[in-house]
Amino acid sequence: MKIGFKLKISALLFSIFLSLDGATDVAHAQRSNGNNARSLVGVRESSNFSVSIKDILGKPKHGRITVRNLDSPGGTVIPVLDGAGSASLSAGEYVARIEVFDGLVPYLVSIQEFEVRAGEPALLSHEVLEGASGGRSLGAFDTDGDMVIDSVEVALGSDPNSAMSIPGTRTHIWPAQVKSGEGAWYRGELHARSEYGLGTESVAAVIKRAERAGLDFLAILDRNTLGSALDDDYESKSVVLIPGLEWGDEENGVSLVYAPGSKPPIVSSNEEMNAYARLIQSQGGLVFAAHPCFPTAPWNRQIHNLNGVQAWSMGWNAIPPIGTVQLKNEYLERLPDTEFQGEIVKGDYVFPMARAANIPMLSANGQATAFWNFEMSYGRPLTLIGGSQTGTKKVEIGEPLTYVYAHEKSLEGILEGLRLGRTYVSSGEDGPQIEWIGDIFNDGSIDVSTGGIVPVDHPTKYYARVRNAKGSKLEVMINGVSALESEIELDDWIFPYVFTPEQYEVYTLRVLGEPNGEGFGITNVVAMSGAIYAQGIVPDDSAGKAIGSDGWVKIENEYVAPQQIDAFMEQLKANSKALN
Repeated sequence: MKIGFKLKISALLFSIFLSLDGATDVAHAQRSNGNNARSLVGVRESSNFSVSIKDILGKPKHGRITVRNLDSPGGTVIPVLDGAGSASLSAGEYVARIEVFDGLVPYLVSIQEFEVRAGEPALLSHEVLEGASGGRSLGAFDTDGDMVIDSVEVALGSDPNSAMSIPGTRTHIWPAQVKSGEGAWYRGELHARSEYGLGTESVAAVIKRAERAGLDFLAILDRNTLGSALDDDYESKSVVLIPGLEWGDEENGVSLVYAPGSKPPIVSSNEEMNAYARLIQSQGGLVFAAHPCFPTAPWNRQIHNLNGVQAWSMGWNAIPPIGTVQLKNEYLERLPDTEFQGEIVKGDYVFPMARAANIPMLSANGQATAFWNFEMSYGRPLTLIGGSQTGTKKVEIGEPLTYVYAHEKSLEGILEGLRLGRTYVSSGEDGPQIEWIGDIFNDGSIDVSTGGIVPVDHPTKYYARVRNAKGSKLEVMINGVSALESEIELDDWIFPYVFTPEQYEVYTLRVLGEPNGEGFGITNVVAMSGAIYAQGIVPDDSAGKAIGSDGWVKIENEYVAPQQIDAFMEQLKANSKALN
C-alpha cells in the first residue's frame, strides 16, 4: 500500500457525509424478521468502538461505516483504512451502514445493529464475500447500479433489480401535479432557489412568481437538499414543478439534479459522483453541470454521466470569466509542444474546462458555452439549458428562459424533452424564439430537429426560423465556430441552408444582439439552440428502400407533424414578399 494513496483515501473518507434516512426502519425490520445482522461484543473499557472489515481470504478492505444512535438523529462517519477503524461512542444502541470501496466508489455490504455499553468496548467485524477472487469488481455484484451488493438487498428485503429500492435510503416517487396539452415548445425556469438554500423566498412565493410570469415549468433547486420539493406548499395547478437540488460545493463545482429518486450524498471524488449520477439517471432523473465557468464555483470535475450543461446562467454578460488558475492542476494537461516557423508553440489544453477557461474576451456564460461545445466535440451529446438562479424578487424569474419541446405539459414530458436534447435558451419573455428543422435529402419531409441526428456524407436542408429578433444576427455554428450568418430582417424570419457533413460534427444556432458595452465579453447572445449531430447512420435494409429514403434509421428525430414543413414554406414566401 502506497502512503500517498492511503492519505488520499483517508481525506476522502473524512470529507463524506452519507444520509441514513430510513436506516432505523431497516434495522427494526431486521430484528422482527429474525435476520442475523445483529453483532454485539463487549469487554471492559469506556465507550471504545472498533471496526474490522476483511474479505473471505482475510485481506483487509478500505471502507467506511456510518453509525447512528437509534435514539438520536444524524450520523458519524468512521473511516476504515487497511481493514481497521475506531471511534469513541457514547452508550446506546446503534445501526451501522458498512461500505467497502472499489476504487473510490463505495458499495454497501451490510447494515447491522450493535450496542455500546457503558465501560465496555465494542467490536464490529464484517467479512466481504463478493469480489475476493476471479478478478471481478464489487460493481459486478450490483445489478441495479445503486451501490448496494445484490446479496445485501436480498437479505434486507429490497429489490436488487430496482434502483428505487435501496436499503436505508428514502426514495421518492414524485406526483404528476400538472398534465395537459400536446406536443409543443414549453418554457420555464430551471434554476430557482428558495429559503431552503441560497434564496430568501418561501417555496410558495417562488411558485407564485412563476405562475404570474405564465411559465410552464419550474425547478426550485437548493444546495444539497430536497427541502423545497418536500415542502407542504410545493404545488401548482398551472406550472409543472420539477423537484431537484443543487448538488456539490464551491471548490469542485455544482451540478443541477432534476427528479432524483433519492437524495445523493455529498461526494469528494469524480468516481463517486459518476456512480451517483448513474444512479440518479437509473431512477429517471437528470444531472447537469451548473454554470461551469462561474468564478464562485468552477467545474473542477470530470463526470461522464452528465445529461447536459447549464451554459447560460443569469445575464449573458453579467458574470466575469474564470482563468486556468482556478482549475485543479490535474485538469491542466496539455498536448505536446510543436515547432512553427522556428518558434515553439505551446500545446493546447486537453480537458474541455481548461480549453474554455483559456479563451479570452468571453463572459462566464461565453466560456460555459465553449465548454459545452468542447465536450460535444469529443462525442458526448449534451443538452443545453439555462436558468436565472432567482431566489428573490430582485432577480427576475425566467431570465434566461429554457424552452423544451415535450409531447405534453407534464413532469414526464418535460424530463423526456430535456433527456432528448430538445431545448433552446432565450434571454427572457421578450427574447427570440427559435424553431429549427431539417429535411434529409431534401425530399419534402421533416426528418430532424433540435436534439436529432443527420447522416454523414448526405445533404440535409435546414430551415432556421427565428421570431422576435428583427435587427439581430443569426449564426449557424459548427463545433462551436460560426460557419454561416444571416441578418434577421423580419420579426418572423426563416433562413434556409444546406449542409453535407463529411464527418462527425455538432451544429447549433445562436442569435446575436447589438453589444451594449456593459458587463463582460465582446458578444451579446440573446438566444441559442441545442444541438443537431452529424453522425454515421446505417441504412435500415429491412425497410426495403434505397439510400435517400425513409429507409434510414432515425434516432429520436421525428416529433414535428409532417405538414409543418408546409408552414415553413409559406413563411418563406411571406418573407420574400415582405422584402420585395
